[in-house]
Amino acid sequence: GREEAGGKYGMDSQMMMVGYNAAVYDMKVVDCALERVEEKAGGWVSLLEDFGVVGVIDSLLMLGGDFKALAGLGVNGQTGKSLSVVYERVLSGKKLPDAHRAQGDVVGLVRIITTSAAMQASF
Repeated sequence: GREEAGGKYGMDSQMMMVGYNAAVYDMKVVDCALERVEEKAGGWVSLLEDFGVVGVIDSLLMLGGDFKALAGLGVNGQTGKSLSVVYERVLSGKKLPDAHRAQGDVVGLVRIITTSAAMQASF
């Protein structure tokens, strides 16, 4: 049988990975890159499973009504689904610190999740 998720690395917990636009973009890009390098499809998913990840949540899809209200509201030519634009709208005009940097985007996403009523209702 298959090892318990994460068991291969001595991890006994299971976790969900949360990303912003992950289902449409990030997961596909990483999977294609791994397929090109390792010549096998699905490498990214099995790698996540090895580390105890049991699923991926795309928070952009979870914004629901909040997102629909934001969609199309461009700022400086950006679309309404940009993390920076959504952050500004959800957090009352505050700019996303360190936008487009891994840590800044993660901190911003956590703030959106903990502030947005649609996100809170989903968790």
